[in-house]
Amino acid sequence: MPTPQEDPLVRSARREALIVGAISLVSMAYTLVYCGIYAYGRKASEIEIIFGFPDWVFWGVLVPWGICTVISIVFAFWIMQDDPLGDAAEDWNPET
Repeated sequence: MPTPQEDPLVRSARREALIVGAISLVSMAYTLVYCGIYAYGRKASEIEIIFGFPDWVFWGVLVPWGICTVISIVFAFWIMQDDPLGDAAEDWNPET
């Protein structure tokens, strides 16, 4: 029995979800490891202030969030594709 072919919309959505999930996991892992290493066991005199934040917050939280924001913008505008929905979109009527 032949296996049904996967819908291209599902394949595209799965690929985009995997990319977003990978970016999220990498940034979360970086934040947890960096903050775990640099936030604990330091004397107050060793902590530098960068733009009003402790150095470990700046490099461990703000910078990764900024990078993820830039990556998300690039991904949304230039990598994600707007695929046609086909017959389902043509037959859809919100009035009924």
